[in-house]
Amino acid sequence: MNKVKFGYDWAHLAHFSIENTPEMIFWVRPDGSFFYVNPAVHKTLGYMPFELSELKAQDILIDYDHGDRENLRKKIDKTGKYIIRVNLLKKDGTIIPVESINYSIRVNNEVINCAFVRDIGNQVKTELGLKKTQESLNRENEELRSLYSLSDSLNIIGSSKSLIKTLELGRNFALSNLTVLINGESGVGKESMAKFIHLNSSRRKLPMITVNCATLTSNDIISKLFGHVKGAFTGAHQDRQGLFALANESSLFLDEVGELSLEVQAMLLRVIQSKEFTRMGDKKVLTTNARIIAATNRNLREMVSRKEFREDLLYRLDALTLKIPPLRERTSDLLQLIEYKLALLNKSYGLNREMPGPETLAILKGYSFPGNVRELFNLLERAYFSGDQGPLRIDRQSFRATNKDLNHLVPFTTLKTNEKNHILRALEHCNWKVSGKGGASELLGVNRSTLNSKMRLLNISR
Repeated sequence: MNKVKFGYDWAHLAHFSIENTPEMIFWVRPDGSFFYVNPAVHKTLGYMPFELSELKAQDILIDYDHGDRENLRKKIDKTGKYIIRVNLLKKDGTIIPVESINYSIRVNNEVINCAFVRDIGNQVKTELGLKKTQESLNRENEELRSLYSLSDSLNIIGSSKSLIKTLELGRNFALSNLTVLINGESGVGKESMAKFIHLNSSRRKLPMITVNCATLTSNDIISKLFGHVKGAFTGAHQDRQGLFALANESSLFLDEVGELSLEVQAMLLRVIQSKEFTRMGDKKVLTTNARIIAATNRNLREMVSRKEFREDLLYRLDALTLKIPPLRERTSDLLQLIEYKLALLNKSYGLNREMPGPETLAILKGYSFPGNVRELFNLLERAYFSGDQGPLRIDRQSFRATNKDLNHLVPFTTLKTNEKNHILRALEHCNWKVSGKGGASELLGVNRSTLNSKMRLLNISR
């Protein structure tokens, strides 16, 4: 890069290195693209140099729109410099608060915004104080309720730490326009998570467009994604608009993206890089502002090593990566999933079936669920219609043929563990009321002092 003369003394920026905090330096063109960033940017935010070359400042700035940038430019023109606090989106989906000193400089007759940026996360925590106010707690609870409300409507059920972390990352990713790659086994709900990201984004007013790449031939997927003109191939009797055109200003979900041929991968790479494409049989170049959300249950990095997937396309797709945990890694959500599905079935069909008994629940909790949530829901549906009135019963013949030996699903446990589990079930049934009418002591047929003694011995507390 050519040396540039600046019309001021850089020494006056020395005060910015508070407590030797590493600085990030951004030089940003008027259109938001990066003219220069220093190594601290890559280290702090996690983006590789080639990834940032494809991004613009607005892709990593949270809640900072064109009007804000115009106001910043005017402030700099008036005062020479301006300090702001903003939030930046890291590649791993986390958000960090930063403070930025902004100047305008001229490089080769182009006005560049020069920003010296430092992470102020610890400072913000100190300013807010370690003790949360009731107002902040209420706000957090409201955010969680909002998170649960939308996720429930999409069949994303549970309150395990791994699922909540995934939802929070998904909501953070929704704030950006970067491509998202969703990884997860079959049946974990990748399409539901894609909808969750879309509905939390600024594009939610338009419907998300979905295509399953595994169900179409190479020619069919090209026609479906990019469109064609009349006469482009046998059977093309009229012009057809492709999904990239239909998804303009919305989100395009590419399910099972690992199934695309190398030819289609090259075409997809062009769209991601330039936002341009052509229809089959046409020379006219079209543009799209579709935000791509891709999903796969395959290991794309292994496919790259086998020359089955383009490495440059993988780099573009996983600008932001979200991994959905399989059901076996969040078994604490199993009961909520069963309650949710059973409530839906009772509402739809009115058979008023009850929750499974302890034996069936033990079988379900010990099963690995290779088909994940989809397999669980299919099991519950079969049991719902094949059984009699009363609690759902699922026998071992109901499971997948690949899991023939299910004796391990009901393991032997100690008397102490059985006793503890029995007391916990009673307490949960009574909403943790220990004594009195409707309390656990009455339900178990023991007096209050005996139950309290047992709880202390078994280390039971709410």
